Amino acid sequence: MLDTCCALNLLASGHFEAIVRTPLGNQAVAYAIADVAMREATALRRGGGGENAEERIPIDWTSLFTNGLIRLEASATSAELATFLSLTAQIDDGEAMTLALASTRGYGVVTDDRKAQRFLGGVPCLGTPDLLHNWSTNAAVDASTLGIALRAIDDRARFVPPRAHPLRRWWNAALVVR
Repeated sequence: MLDTCCALNLLASGHFEAIVRTPLGNQAVAYAIADVAMREATALRRGGGGENAEERIPIDWTSLFTNGLIRLEASATSAELATFLSLTAQIDDGEAMTLALASTRGYGVVTDDRKAQRFLGGVPCLGTPDLLHNWSTNAAVDASTLGIALRAIDDRARFVPPRAHPLRRWWNAALVVR
């Protein structure tokens, strides 16, 4: 389950399809997003250095669903709704619904939100750096393409891994390549 911030980061990279189609290790993964998280992830910055860099470009979720790149999931049970409601007092709605669905359905979570990560319990978790590192390694992405994708994430979604993240040094090194 992608949460709002990770969905935006992957979309900002310009390589969403390639990233989600790259197996994790040697296992294919099917990605989903909670309806609440999708409603929060409506647009990305245009980016770049021009006057319109902060202009918001709408995300076309319909084409992502139609092409089978990601599934839309919604709460269906009272247990999911109860978990969602208990989490919303402490984390954003998109992250709360993502965690509620993942925990009750046995899914893993993709989130960079450190506050949300404290509520994972036993739910497996990856973040944007993990998926980008996996993509670059397992799809043999050239250094230039990777550097451009990482810069686009910073520029369009305003994400860089926290200083303490184990992949921060790898991320920074990949940014330097032109």
